[in-house]
Amino acid sequence: MNKKLSLFQGLFSHVINISILHINNEVHFLNNTLEKIALQNQGKLKNIIFEDKKNLRLNSREYEYIILSNILSYCTKKYTKH
Repeated sequence: MNKKLSLFQGLFSHVINISILHINNEVHFLNNTLEKIALQNQGKLKNIIFEDKKNLRLNSREYEYIILSNILSYCTKKYTKH
């Protein structure tokens, strides 16, 4: 698991004041890695617990990265293709 998280961490650019949004659906093992990325880059991390689409309204260009964790399990069949 550590190797996979290290590879995941390598996907992020080293940008000072990085801004990361984690829309989380009970995938808590990413939290420490995302906190480390934000700390190393003097940035911020915001976690949102996914409840419904009302709490997902974002302003444009507010975040450099948005991570969606296990969101498809909440989608109805009309939103997913088979």
